[in-house]
Formats: sequence, structure tokens, C-alpha cells
Amino acid sequence: MRHAALFDFDNTLIDGDSQGLEVEYFRRHGDISFGRFAHIALVYLLHTLKAAPKAALVRSCIGAYRGRNYRELTEHGDRFFREMTSRRFFPEVVDRMRQHRERGDLVAVLSASPAHLVIPATRALGVDLVITTVIEADSGGSLTGHTRGPVNIGSVKADAALALLAEHGIDPSHAVAYSDDQADLEFLLAAGAAVAVNPTPRLARIAEKRGWEIIHPTITGDLD
Repeated sequence: MRHAALFDFDNTLIDGDSQGLEVEYFRRHGDISFGRFAHIALVYLLHTLKAAPKAALVRSCIGAYRGRNYRELTEHGDRFFREMTSRRFFPEVVDRMRQHRERGDLVAVLSASPAHLVIPATRALGVDLVITTVIEADSGGSLTGHTRGPVNIGSVKADAALALLAEHGIDPSHAVAYSDDQADLEFLLAAGAAVAVNPTPRLARIAEKRGWEIIHPTITGDLD
């Protein structure tokens, strides 16, 4: 029976929240309006203060892409990766991913962030299966500034993980999930085993109670 390893992205494979890092990227480059940036910055502040959910931050940032097309978004994502996330990988977690691949396990990354923030990094890692929040485009190919479907978090992410395992004929009991935040609790519970990576205090308590492995990678860098 084949096994699987399911990885969260933000604060699990990389040190930082890619959507939060994009706020900093917008600040540096100023390629969105001041009003849009002020709105995103406010939502990001509320998110860091635990007064706004991750989904609200995702939707706020996605609003900045209205009127662009997927080609522009892909180019933006490549620049963002080079500047903001390419040197933020946790080597210990990347090594875990490599070990899973060498054993022949199915390896996938599931993230609440949109694809253009995740795929350049997962491409560098050699990950083929990636599930993210999808950005909507109209019939002419212009981005609407909204998500297509729900943000990939909570029960949505858990359901996506289970559907992925079913598609590949893998029993969930033979899967291990990696994440840092209690927002991914349903995702972690969907797998037979879970690893808490630099967990939030609440997730650490849950992990200790359930006997899950807890790891604390601290050193970050680019890929070898």
C-alpha cells in the first residue's frame, strides 16, 4: 500500500506567511493603489492580532489582482519567489519531503494561499501535486479580484486532502500531514499521522494531547 505526505506551505515549508510577505512585497514595489494597499495592510494587521481569519487576508490580497491576467500573475509570482521566499525554506522540512519522495510516497502541498505564491517554490522542490486557493477570471481572461470557490483552509483543505488520497488510491491512515497552525486541525486529523511544525501554542497543546510529533526547525535558507 502506497503512503502519502501532505504539507502545508506557510510557516511549514517556509519561514513566514506568503500572503503576509506579499503585503511587504506590495509595500516595496508600490504596484497597487494606495487605497488597496491600505486595505490589505489593515486586514493583515487584524490577522496578526487574531482579529481577522486567514481567509480574509487571502481575499484582501486577491482583490489587488483585479484586471490583470494569469500571465501577469505568473510573472509576479516568479519575481515574488526570487525576492521573498526562495531563501526561506526550512531545510529540516525539505529533507523530510525528500525522504518521503525517496520512499515512493505521494507528496503534495496544500495551501490557503493562491497558486502564484506557492507553485514557484514547490516547482523548486520538485513537488508535482499542489492544491491552492483559486483566483477567478472572467470570460475574457481578466482576473475578477475574487476567489473561484472557497479559500483552501479548514474543512475545505481537509476535504481536498481526502479527495486527493482517494484519487490516488491511498488510505488516509497511510498519510502523514504537516502544518503549523490550528486552522489546519481538520487537515491534520484527516491523515493517519500528523506532525506539528513550529506550532502555534494552541496547536502545540493539541499535538501534545494527541501524541503527535512536534518539530521546531529554525534555520532557513535556499535549496542546495
